Amino acid sequence: MHQSSARPSTLPSKARPGQAPVFTDDPPARTSVNRGGIRIVPTEQTHLRLHDEAGNAPTPRPFFLYALKGFSCLSGLFYGYDMGVISGAMVMLREQFPMSSVWQELIVGSTVAAAALFALISGFANDKTGRRPVIIVASLVYTAGAMCMAMAPNRSMILLGRIIVGAGIGMTISTTPMYIAEVAPSDCRGRMVTVNVLMTVTGQVLANVIDGIFSTQANGWRYMLGMGAVPAVLQFAGFFFMPESPRWLAADGQEDKAKEVLQMIRGDEDIDEEFFAIRRDCDLSNETGKEKSRGVGPVLWHMLKTKSTRRALALGCSLQVIQQLTGASAIMYYSASIIKMSGVETSRSAIWMSAGIYGVYLGFTVFGFWLVERIGRRPLTLSSLLGVIVSLAWLAVGFNLSASHSPRITVTETSVEANQCSSYGNCNFCMQDIYCGYCYEHTSHGPLNGSCLPSNYNSPAKSLSGRCNHSTIVGSLTWAYDYCPTEYSWMALAGLVLFLFFYAPG
Repeated sequence: MHQSSARPSTLPSKARPGQAPVFTDDPPARTSVNRGGIRIVPTEQTHLRLHDEAGNAPTPRPFFLYALKGFSCLSGLFYGYDMGVISGAMVMLREQFPMSSVWQELIVGSTVAAAALFALISGFANDKTGRRPVIIVASLVYTAGAMCMAMAPNRSMILLGRIIVGAGIGMTISTTPMYIAEVAPSDCRGRMVTVNVLMTVTGQVLANVIDGIFSTQANGWRYMLGMGAVPAVLQFAGFFFMPESPRWLAADGQEDKAKEVLQMIRGDEDIDEEFFAIRRDCDLSNETGKEKSRGVGPVLWHMLKTKSTRRALALGCSLQVIQQLTGASAIMYYSASIIKMSGVETSRSAIWMSAGIYGVYLGFTVFGFWLVERIGRRPLTLSSLLGVIVSLAWLAVGFNLSASHSPRITVTETSVEANQCSSYGNCNFCMQDIYCGYCYEHTSHGPLNGSCLPSNYNSPAKSLSGRCNHSTIVGSLTWAYDYCPTEYSWMALAGLVLFLFFYAPG
């Protein structure tokens, strides 16, 4: 078991004023040292492995470490839940409140905008107050936003709740991974951060399942949006018993407290080498800050001046930009709406199909964690990007076929002869007009006797006149405001699955 990934170093030598302290990279003597029955043997990689005198397995991790991991990863769970829940909730919200496309975009996009803003703000708070208080406040803020949405009497309160939730998400996504990395042992640090990512995808799947469960209930969207508070409340309560990051405590000058917390997290392991590495990193960080204050220049400027660092920075930023330009966020936030647009008649069916697609996404994400260690990062990234291009092209072809084979309008009702909706020849053209909808008879042979009727843009649940001018339409008569019935709807579903198949691993 690795005790520390930091390379052991001697104490810093004296430095002249204005210079950083100098650390030597020579490891201590390679001798076995007994500490309470435990033999510490430095390896060639200068990691420390723990063995007892009989060569048995390392000391088990304390239960406290697993509790810390569990409460920390709840951030990923409620972040993923928010990403997934709005997809199905929006389908029901459009039926509950008069809501234009602008309002829909505000309700979805406001959370992302607030998260971006508060992610920056939380960076300063992390340095001033520590990681633990920021996580506690983020959980409380998210809970308040979820409750605001669940009890919202109108769309304005939903928008406010979305902004509050975004503030909580922004604080937690910029703090929790840092906290996990600083408290986790070096040999399982990567796994703990990976679990946090996996919990985000799990939250998306869970949200879509809950969307499906409440999709048939009156005001089911209130339960969908409100249940996001459950993991946030658990994290809020749990973190009152979690310690502050040892690294932050050491950087703040609380070295005794930092060592106490580190020992509590590591259990019976010896922490001298790891604690010294933490102190060294803090000293180097402080020296870098002093150089900046003396006008040496910001860190970014030094990074851009170094060719290798500049290249890595450009590559990493480019990958992030490409990832967003693929439209992954739009697919995740609007998956149920996209499925509905592809020709699925009922909102409940669209929501459950979205849940199934997110389940596939979770499976492919786990597969990606397994695959990356076998074929490498670069081949996986390139194959993922190629697959995303193919799947997006597939989606485009599917929607184009649906539009070109759109059901024709064969009935012109006398009550709308003078309306512009009566001038359209098929369902696709009728759908492009936000003041019209398609009314047809659903049969086993496809849509029959279709007509284009006027509708209220802010309340499109029924037509303003004609056969579909009823709140409850009986028989085979069907009102379609935001979709056209088509035999090619399977192509959109296959395209979404194909997209996530390639996107998730890369």
